[in-house]
Amino acid sequence: MDMGLVIYYLVVLAVGLANLFCLIYVLVKMYNEKGILHALFGFFCCTLYPFIWGWLNANRLRMYDIMIFWSAISIFGIILQVILQLTGLAQQPDLFPEI
Repeated sequence: MDMGLVIYYLVVLAVGLANLFCLIYVLVKMYNEKGILHALFGFFCCTLYPFIWGWLNANRLRMYDIMIFWSAISIFGIILQVILQLTGLAQQPDLFPEI
């Protein structure tokens, strides 16, 4: 495997982990404000709900910097995935070739 490809996938992994960290941070804030049902809904059903809720409550809960970071890292992740698709690096190797 090419070393550039390994670095690229490590960057994609780091972006994904940063997104997960931001999601968990906002879910904890949501749990403290709205209760367990909202946090569970945000985690299992739709991660867009905590994202929007976080932006609506960013100033009041003093998490404006986290929301800016989450927005930036999400946009960066989308750009990385588009590059991955356009370059053809997203194609999986054939694990079960026909005999």
